[in-house]
Amino acid sequence: MLLWDKVSEAFVPLELERRKPKDTRYDFLEYNISEVDKYYYDISPYYGYDEAEIENIALLSQESILNDTLMYVLGRSYSNYCRNIYFKLEYLSQEEVNDSIIKIKTLFLKAIECYKEVKRINPDFQTILGLIGTTLDCEYISMVLFLQPFIQQDELWALVPNNLFDGSIKAFALNNLNTCDSNAILFSEGDVPTFSIMYYQQKYGIRKDVLHLNTSMLNDNKYIKYFQELDHSLMRIPYDFFQNNQLDYLYIDKENKSEFDITNLVGEILRLKSNQASLSFRDSILLPLNLSCKNENNQLTWIGSFFDNVIIKNQIIFLDILNNNFGKRPINIIINVDYSFLCGLNSYFRDNGTLNKLTDEPCYEAFRNVCLNVQELYKNIYQNFVLDGFEKIDYTKDVYCLQYIMKFVQLSQYFDKVKNDRDSAKMILDDGIKKLKIFESTPSKYLIELVREYYRLEDFETGNAIFIHILKHKEVLFSNEHNLYDNLGGGISQDDFMENVDILANQYGQRKTLKKYLK
Repeated sequence: MLLWDKVSEAFVPLELERRKPKDTRYDFLEYNISEVDKYYYDISPYYGYDEAEIENIALLSQESILNDTLMYVLGRSYSNYCRNIYFKLEYLSQEEVNDSIIKIKTLFLKAIECYKEVKRINPDFQTILGLIGTTLDCEYISMVLFLQPFIQQDELWALVPNNLFDGSIKAFALNNLNTCDSNAILFSEGDVPTFSIMYYQQKYGIRKDVLHLNTSMLNDNKYIKYFQELDHSLMRIPYDFFQNNQLDYLYIDKENKSEFDITNLVGEILRLKSNQASLSFRDSILLPLNLSCKNENNQLTWIGSFFDNVIIKNQIIFLDILNNNFGKRPINIIINVDYSFLCGLNSYFRDNGTLNKLTDEPCYEAFRNVCLNVQELYKNIYQNFVLDGFEKIDYTKDVYCLQYIMKFVQLSQYFDKVKNDRDSAKMILDDGIKKLKIFESTPSKYLIELVREYYRLEDFETGNAIFIHILKHKEVLFSNEHNLYDNLGGGISQDDFMENVDILANQYGQRKTLKKYLK
């Protein structure tokens, strides 16, 4: 790890002892955080402490010429500084808030100009989100997201240009919106999915009937207030209950096994609010945990499934919205939402392509832990979905390519394992190759999932052709420039990938055919 030394004006090494996590569930998360931090330490003059962004801005904004990396650091510093100001707004006077909004808008526009310059210098510059163009597009919509409670929508969207989020990102956003039923609620997670959906919905007016909510932002009081004022019937818990950290989390009593549905959860919260003037940050409500899955009287039963004995604010709001709208409005979450967020209601959500749709009956037939809505999935991938944009793969497109690959794989497995129709199963995989233009574009490393299915169906010729297509491009797929996310430990490394290829080829007796490509 390197830190900037003001005296010597140089980076100096800092050796830190790595603490071994007590719980192996956090190994992966801790590893990724440390690798990301190391990356930003390496490229930033200042990083890792409060207001480091201000020092970066003071230093780098004075330079007349910056390379692509330092220009990106400057843009990211402006962007992070915006967020620091934003999350302090609720503690300011109205006059201070007004001044801060002007400052946030100015800083966002400066970040955008920096990212534009990086794109001009090096359009192939990679960031955590993928190519710099993707980061630039996200910055525009991030500005809208943070300023929408304070500035008129027309004024904000006038700052956002046309033709953002092209290719596979556009396809994914449109497929999410167009798969929703009329008047649906749609939950999203992650920058690129959230911002691209916002963009095509708000900028172009596509599916304005859909109420789109970001799961992480449901922890922010200003975001909650904005949507409660937009739709007064959205939830039962009033906005003022979340002010001043009155309900940031609840503790779960795992020893109490009695039933406790969502209605009772919301009622208990409201009862506590009426009986107590306020809750301090450290106060908690002990709630019983129901381990069975039930659906009685059109009410979802909360069954709870957590890494810890705590449920945080955005999950509480999520449960309240489900309870208040179940049976009245269709409810969907995009497929990349972490299942731990669903509070144990996983089996009530069925995969229909890019979305998991809330249903009134639990699903127990799952392929790779996914409950399929086979009829809707089949209709979507053959009639409704736009399947393009994978000609040049970067991290973001790689992830979306995997999502679509898995839809064809899961549908193929259904026909093979449930319907005992191997011919239809193979036909679906063949259609996936054609629709995703597998052999016409830079391959995704995640095509290994498609190879696995072809091998299982004993079509070794097609499986090997896909493997050879991947292996011929492996130097590009695993280069330092191609996938920053992989290099930071978030994806499949080249060593892990080649080991998986070797194991799969050996398992099905195909190593000899692939031998010269495995070197």
